[in-house]
Amino acid sequence: MSYAGLRPGELAITALGIHVMCYIGGDRWIQAQPGVGRVVSLNGREDQDDWFDVAVAVYRWRNFEESRDRE
Repeated sequence: MSYAGLRPGELAITALGIHVMCYIGGDRWIQAQPGVGRVVSLNGREDQDDWFDVAVAVYRWRNFEESRDRE
């Protein structure tokens, strides 16, 4: 995955929505780890995690208040 242009708050979702990670900046992602029963923050470039090797689609949050003002 390219880190160019990623912004904190963006979501990376695997095919079929099996797993979701949230980018928090500084190459770090926050995600649930069912195997250990907790939420973890991992470095996507340095830490080993199977989810970093899976194809994902990245989605950017938008401010719903702003979109409502434009309607």
